[in-house]
Amino acid sequence: MEVKYQLLPTTSDFDIVKSFSYKSLSFYLILLASFGCVEPFEPPALESGVSILAVDGTLNTDGISTIRLTRSENLADVTAIPVEKGAKVSFEDDNGKSYTLTEEGNGVYTLPAQNFDLTKQYRVVIRTIAAKEYASEFVPIIKNVPIDSVSWVITSNNGVQVYVSTHDFENNTRYFRWAFDESWKYLAAYNSNYEWQGRTPALRKQNLYQCYQNKPSGKIVIGSTTGLSQNIISMRPIQYIEQHDERIRLKYSILVKQYGVTKEAYDYWLQLQQNTESLGTLFDPQPSQLTGNIKCSSDLSEPVLGFFSAGTTSEKRIFISSDYLPRVRKYVTSFDNCSADTLQVKNIPGMGNLSNVYLLDPLPSGPGTPTAYSYSSAACADCRSAGGTIAPPPFWQ
Repeated sequence: MEVKYQLLPTTSDFDIVKSFSYKSLSFYLILLASFGCVEPFEPPALESGVSILAVDGTLNTDGISTIRLTRSENLADVTAIPVEKGAKVSFEDDNGKSYTLTEEGNGVYTLPAQNFDLTKQYRVVIRTIAAKEYASEFVPIIKNVPIDSVSWVITSNNGVQVYVSTHDFENNTRYFRWAFDESWKYLAAYNSNYEWQGRTPALRKQNLYQCYQNKPSGKIVIGSTTGLSQNIISMRPIQYIEQHDERIRLKYSILVKQYGVTKEAYDYWLQLQQNTESLGTLFDPQPSQLTGNIKCSSDLSEPVLGFFSAGTTSEKRIFISSDYLPRVRKYVTSFDNCSADTLQVKNIPGMGNLSNVYLLDPLPSGPGTPTAYSYSSAACADCRSAGGTIAPPPFWQ
């Protein structure tokens, strides 16, 4: 079956500044150069090191609410995206009642499930350690509807296309946004069956060959039924996985989260999506035009990225086993450049640090004392080196 939909590459809200601001700016520089501009232009934003606060998250009336705070950076900077630590984050209703979030680390602030008054409007208030205050507009709570289904098909090129379907016959909203978390099982390049006890090889007690990886989505997926006669979204494509992708080599899971949003929130996400889908032209809307509903109260001229929403959240998880997928000869993995070598047992006493020598199997195999072992490095024989964990997630089936 050939899928007729195509998702353009996008990024998450808190990655947006790094991904689009300077790319769009680079487009202008290239265009200017084509008209004969000789003098190199260094944009003021890069010189001054502007760092824009990005706010990502919602008030969830059904469970844990999460707000993540990050900062923009130059695209040339290869370090991790800076996070905003030590901030005081709270929700406030339009009567002044406040709910304080707890800092969890890595720029994440959470609030356990609360009995929110659904008739009130709410805003998020942020006070940074630099004594700056940010606040969103007050927003209503949007009642969400359950996800009807999360489904998938094998495409004509043996990839996997994932869809979501929903409906809202009560017409609480005609605007939707989806996010998702991906989890998958994967293998290291080699199975290290032996470990060191001092300088003596012994059977390994902990299996380092199989791990589990979890990753939040980085896509903007939105939908609207305003042009339809019924408030139904059927098989909206949300994720596509190539046939050689390691995620579907063994077993894959996706948790889809659905949010009902206001028209203002939808328009924000749509504009953000348009700004990140291409470098654009001189006539396209540019990132500088992007405005959410969050402002810096202490400096109204300071830009802020993000749109705060409140409402119920719907979730649905599915698993996709490789047993139901076409077999491919090779998968693209984090261990593609790995290699193994041979270690003679007689050479072990004279070797230095053995911490990065991961023993695989005895050579030759069979009865008798091994005279050598095959070995590799932690980067190739410890699946945790690719960022995963040995223990399966609590939800794993």
